[in-house]
Amino acid sequence: MNKIAPPGAERLTATEQPAVQRAAIPIDLVIFAVRVLEFLTVLAAGIAALSFWSDRIFSGDTPVYGRSMLAGALIFALVAEIMGAYDVDCHFSMRKAWERVLGSWVVTGLFLVTIGFLLKVSEEFSRGWAITWFVVAGVMLAGTRALMTLWIRRLKGQGVFNSRVAIYGASAQGQK
Repeated sequence: MNKIAPPGAERLTATEQPAVQRAAIPIDLVIFAVRVLEFLTVLAAGIAALSFWSDRIFSGDTPVYGRSMLAGALIFALVAEIMGAYDVDCHFSMRKAWERVLGSWVVTGLFLVTIGFLLKVSEEFSRGWAITWFVVAGVMLAGTRALMTLWIRRLKGQGVFNSRVAIYGASAQGQK
């Protein structure tokens, strides 16, 4: 190997360089961060829609909209969990991630509309706000999940999720 270096400087070959130890992060912790981020994304989309429609919505109704946004975010989190949007395999495939996240958001939207109709409270909400919230949240959720999927793939490529395991055994399986 070429060991040309300025005078007084020592070069280490690849075998002599110290190995950089990277702490292993449990993938469950990263998935929990994705859950929290998507919950906050739904809330942020509702707040953005509310600020967009603020000139047409009475300021005294803001707490009602806030409670509906919180309920929507909670229902989304539950539906996304049930539909498998937070399964480990879903975080490495963009197609699966988008299918499950957007499917969960559509189910959440339909559920909220149905509940609003059955409780006869849907006339208290601005349709413009509801449609804006639904569309903006869908776009923001798709973008958030795309960025998180790329980030998780990068972490996997760097070996962040790798952990050393010792297998004790003398059988053929233990030899592997």
